[in-house]
Amino acid sequence: MRSRNATLSKRNTTHHAKPECLANGDRAKFVVIGNFTEQQFQEINAYRTSTGLPPLEQNEILYMAGITTTAGQGGW
Repeated sequence: MRSRNATLSKRNTTHHAKPECLANGDRAKFVVIGNFTEQQFQEINAYRTSTGLPPLEQNEILYMAGITTTAGQGGW
């Protein structure tokens, strides 16, 4: 049976936090987790347009997936 410390050490060496992945040229994965209501989407785009920003093209809420670990930072 592996010790908890050995497991945490392995996690730290095999998984990278998002900034490290990006620095290595890897890309973060995006996952669609929902959509705005039509009213929300219209209001967001109206605000963006009024501030000089381009409107959103897709009515999707995205999560930028990445592996993070708290090992060695006082966590499990």
